[in-house]
Amino acid sequence: MHYFFIKNPFLIFHTGLILLCIFFNKPAYAQQRIDATMNVAGEKREFIVFKPSGTVPGGGYPLVFMLHGTNQDGNLFYNYSKWKEIAEREKFIVVFPTALVYCTAEGIVTKWSQGNTASVLCPGDTMRSDIPFFYKMIDTIAATIPINLKKMYATGFSSGGTMVPKLSIDMPGVFAAVGCGSGNLDDRDSFPMNPKVPTWAIRGTHDHGFLDQLGRPCPFNDSALLYNAVRLKNHLGSMGLTNQYLKDSTEYAIHYNFTKTLPGEAPAFFRWSIYWGLEHEYFDGSNYLSQLPNPPIEAELFWDFFKNVSILNSNHDTYKIGDLRCYPNPANQHMQIEFPSAHLESSGALRIFDVRGQKILEKEILEQKIITLDKSLFGTGVYLVQWQSKNQVYTQKILFQ
Repeated sequence: MHYFFIKNPFLIFHTGLILLCIFFNKPAYAQQRIDATMNVAGEKREFIVFKPSGTVPGGGYPLVFMLHGTNQDGNLFYNYSKWKEIAEREKFIVVFPTALVYCTAEGIVTKWSQGNTASVLCPGDTMRSDIPFFYKMIDTIAATIPINLKKMYATGFSSGGTMVPKLSIDMPGVFAAVGCGSGNLDDRDSFPMNPKVPTWAIRGTHDHGFLDQLGRPCPFNDSALLYNAVRLKNHLGSMGLTNQYLKDSTEYAIHYNFTKTLPGEAPAFFRWSIYWGLEHEYFDGSNYLSQLPNPPIEAELFWDFFKNVSILNSNHDTYKIGDLRCYPNPANQHMQIEFPSAHLESSGALRIFDVRGQKILEKEILEQKIITLDKSLFGTGVYLVQWQSKNQVYTQKILFQ
């Protein structure tokens, strides 16, 4: 894969200030590609911002960082990852940054500043932290474009997929969820994550890592967990999770959901998936299972995860009148849901969502003060309880252990 340099950017950030006239040189309703550079720790850094057409959504734009892989750049993923097409449809901002160039055992390549990069540097080369770059991008973009700081996400491929969970650890409280494509948290970056960031990591059975190490593809069954024990250990340890899981599958993917926390740990969610036949690719609808009528698109999967999991991460206090009491919470078997007194004035709908935002229960509640939820209906995990009447919405996170 060749390294593509971004040339002749038409937008330059000077000491973190934006040239507003260039940002808004198009009508407000038109989508924009904004090529930008900034100086971070004495080095020129490059990134591309995609801004969708139309008006600003309520609360500001959600924002997604898309991190490229080794020897790639932001422009490549701007063009083929499908993130800008989804952002135009769903109305959010996408940022495509480019990593620094290093001398490594793999050649002179772009790489992100995560543990794996440190292990392959040439003698005399020094790894520089990318964390200030990400903070400065956020601050600079948010100074001009209305950003919803509660809905910021990061995804990446390969080196970028390994960098993304490091971002969630080293930039606490910034990201609502992250997605790792063909990359996992490195041993050298495995530190406690606080607060916990819902994370989804995807690997392919035919990834070159498996072919090189095993001489064969990774098994497409539960033994895949054994072949990926180190990768999983890093994530689970960082998030304070046990190795107990719930599983769901499709004809081409097996998903393992980890929600059982160690004693004293806050609720957390880690999803790890193995995809049959997937090579070391960020699949875009043309390079994996393209023979299917609707081939999977990695950006679509991660965006669905991001926007749904944000339901569980959002602060709903602005929508609550009174309190929706859930006790005991966490619960082992049974949990009581006590509705506010205002509920008795009208009927309403009780809905329960899992961590992926999928609705697993809906029922009408008529003049009931307390109801009981049984773990057997849900299983171990974090859920969102929502009760809605004509004029009021009450929400609460719950956990069945």
